[in-house]
Amino acid sequence: MLDEEVLLKTSRNSGETMAMFSAVAAVCLTALLFGGDSDLGVGALIALGILAPISLYHGALNWQTARRGAVWKFPVLLLPNFAAIAIAAVGICRPVIGWVWIGGKEWAVFADNPQWAVVSGAFNPIYPITSELAALSAAACGLSLYFVATSKFVLRKIFVYCSIPAFFLAILGFALAAASEIAGNDEIGFGPGGFSLFPSAASWCAYAILWQGGALAAAVYSAQRFSLWPALCSWRFWGLACSLLLWASAVFRGAPVEAALSSVVEAAGIFALAADSLPTKSNLRKYRISRIREGVSVKVREWVPFLAYAALGAAVLFAAVGKCGECAELSGLSSDPASPNALTERQIAALSDDVSAMSSERPVFGWGEASFSTVFSYFQGSDLGPAPWQSPNSDLERCVIENGYAGLALVLATPALFLCAALARRRISLSSAVLGLSVAAAAFLACVRTPFESVAVMASFSVLMYAFFGWDVSEG
Repeated sequence: MLDEEVLLKTSRNSGETMAMFSAVAAVCLTALLFGGDSDLGVGALIALGILAPISLYHGALNWQTARRGAVWKFPVLLLPNFAAIAIAAVGICRPVIGWVWIGGKEWAVFADNPQWAVVSGAFNPIYPITSELAALSAAACGLSLYFVATSKFVLRKIFVYCSIPAFFLAILGFALAAASEIAGNDEIGFGPGGFSLFPSAASWCAYAILWQGGALAAAVYSAQRFSLWPALCSWRFWGLACSLLLWASAVFRGAPVEAALSSVVEAAGIFALAADSLPTKSNLRKYRISRIREGVSVKVREWVPFLAYAALGAAVLFAAVGKCGECAELSGLSSDPASPNALTERQIAALSDDVSAMSSERPVFGWGEASFSTVFSYFQGSDLGPAPWQSPNSDLERCVIENGYAGLALVLATPALFLCAALARRRISLSSAVLGLSVAAAAFLACVRTPFESVAVMASFSVLMYAFFGWDVSEG
């Protein structure tokens, strides 16, 4: 559908507007607050999560544009998050870290009670609750968007509003990297371990991959222009440019696995643009190229976009193959040889062994949310040195250690229901395929890296995941 053929180019009611605002603010504000790695970012996400149920019930009870059953499905689908909060609250009442005074100093003592099924090893009881509240807020923003925003044109606006800040954050990251190189000072910005406003390069790469998908999905949905100036002013061009810059940032700063996944997403998005621009009868009829009369022959113009996308996609695909080859040479996908704090193969193996020993002690409910950095020190072997470790190899390992397999099941419950429903439809558009690929890439990164330590990534993942589930059943 061409932009000019869309009758309603704004949100249809105030509930939809509020859902858009909460989703965009949750993504952009947390990213601007030091990549979501600050207390301000966590607090902002929790505060914005309060708007999600307000926008949903306001829209569902007053307008008929919301999806059926939104009033009761919304709280039901959030039950796993509420259950996780309840488990964290119970664990706080059963700490495994005690405090004793010895020689005039206060010392932390590990005192596990095997009879307790649910415990907490966090130093501060606030951290487990705020972490679960942030996850609840991210899920609420995504679900509210799914139930209230039922127009593809509105969803595209959200992708645009969130991709533009990511574009400027990438520019800032390259500027800081250039300044660091010129000045010969690695301490400018967050150094080699971070990028732009993100202290963690892993979090930035996941954020970039997600909004690569958002920008490319918006570009695929937008109309192809065949005249030069209209093409340069169209969102299809700028969405592609935005995604290319985000891809470059992931390749520049990311580990081999992140660079490979980013390249695969970019290549897939560009080939989707090529498929949508292929001069078939249906595409030419859709874009009404026959109306173009002046200048270069219509027969030439109708092939130019397709050939340009195909050439660019082939170049990015070649880069993707090279990055996948680098990943194949690594001992593990979690490693990043270029990182200033890169682990040796011996350290990676030792960390995996110690993490396995820790998780085997409490496989069902784990050691409690936000407890890894404290409890792991009592399982840490000599191969890892005396310094405390803040995170395991991946977010998946962290989830199993802190929340157990029960917590992992709660995390996967609602997305699994939506995924089954999406597979049952047996229908997927090009835009939806690009969205789904970027979401799948971020989910895979959580299995080998630690991007979800940033609430900006958490919010972005939730918004795009539920936008993917709702895209093919939305109007437009």
